[in-house]
Amino acid sequence: MIKIIVCGAGEIGGQICRHLAHENCELTVIDRNDGLLRSLSDRLDIIGITGEAADPHTLRQAKVAEADLIVATTPSDHTNIVVCLVAKNLSSRITTVARLRDRRYRKAVEGSGLALSPVDRAFTPELNVAEQITQLLESPALLGRRTILAETAGRAADRGEGERAYFVGLRLEASCSLLHTPLRQLSSLFTDLDTVVVGLRRKGRLGLALPEDQLFENDEVYLCTADRHYERTVELFGKRIKNCRRVVLVGGGKVGTEVALRLEAAGVKFRARLIESDRRRAEHVADTLDRTVVLHGDGLDKDILEEANIGSADAIVAMTQDDKSNLVMASQAKKLAEGILAVSLVNDPFLFPLSEPLDIDAIVDPRDAAVSMILSFSRGRQVTGVGIVGERDAEIIEVELLSEAAFAGRRIRNAGLPKDVMVGAVKKGRRIVKPEPDTKLEAGDRIAFFALHGDVQELIQMLGPDAAVS
Repeated sequence: MIKIIVCGAGEIGGQICRHLAHENCELTVIDRNDGLLRSLSDRLDIIGITGEAADPHTLRQAKVAEADLIVATTPSDHTNIVVCLVAKNLSSRITTVARLRDRRYRKAVEGSGLALSPVDRAFTPELNVAEQITQLLESPALLGRRTILAETAGRAADRGEGERAYFVGLRLEASCSLLHTPLRQLSSLFTDLDTVVVGLRRKGRLGLALPEDQLFENDEVYLCTADRHYERTVELFGKRIKNCRRVVLVGGGKVGTEVALRLEAAGVKFRARLIESDRRRAEHVADTLDRTVVLHGDGLDKDILEEANIGSADAIVAMTQDDKSNLVMASQAKKLAEGILAVSLVNDPFLFPLSEPLDIDAIVDPRDAAVSMILSFSRGRQVTGVGIVGERDAEIIEVELLSEAAFAGRRIRNAGLPKDVMVGAVKKGRRIVKPEPDTKLEAGDRIAFFALHGDVQELIQMLGPDAAVS
């Protein structure tokens, strides 16, 4: 059992704790707010310590010398860096992860080449959210898309980037030509297509995709596909590769500004207008951006939405600090513009169910990327990435297979994988190969598993007795 310390019990830290509570770990949480700690400890099996996370005395009380991983998620970048620095001085074995909101600090710890940086990994929820939103705007027909089995920067420099794959979610419409087709027939119909359907959600229930399953309208389908076959695969499932050219952004905070910067960097294929209610902030954002039209006003005001040409927009992204306002703005836009893609940033999970009655196309949770990173650390050095599907109904788990794994050297048909786990993609060397029953899983292979929540821990245990955090 690994030991993890989380510093900060706010929204990000609390969400990380809620996910880690399901892992095989001992969890200690430090926060100055005793009420937040009590709220967490009433619902989760944690050790709560009230105090300053950067105080050596507090970290010793949390037994930092025995911990494998410390995650600093306080609202202060300075505090998070100091937490990692003190932890490194108190323990030679600990891995440190810090939330850094200021990109200057992130660049300093990641790109400066400092051999003795106290922060082993940094994450910035705002940047991760901006990336997720940009991908949604580039692929509006999809429920989501995640790059899998791509090389890290270090590996890519050593042996070349090689091929990559995508994990894709999409909802089937009446126009899909594959409706009523059993999944077992897809391989015979499209023999050269390196795509595997791994999950199927029907009437709200997500299950593993089985060979006898047929596809029906409104099904949510999850699949893994090689990059080279991505466009063809999406088109076969009835979706067109088309980005949203005309975008209305509401909220000029860190997330909104970062999204606008990314859309500008993408060139002429995007034209954005940004609405910000605070005049001083709107002026600052206008000075920061080059091609984005910045409007001062309230995104809840129909007149300001019309000034932003909402009627001809392809998408609206509501990213203010008020979850409820975001949902209302996105919903209102659906009534003002036919066929518009409505995306809302929501921090409170209790509001997620409102997306369907309000006709919101996509909810973006800023905590998902942070949780995914921490889970990949907590699961041992074979796990290189974790993606959460839905409300943790399932996960896409990326693994670099070692010889001690229970199924290393076996073919998939004889691997003895848990019943609700499927191999979605395999990378041998630099090439993505489609997993077949006779595909041999060998040490050194990079594998993407799709696992329903109940079988995740059994899969992790099969990877071998590796409880060390890399």
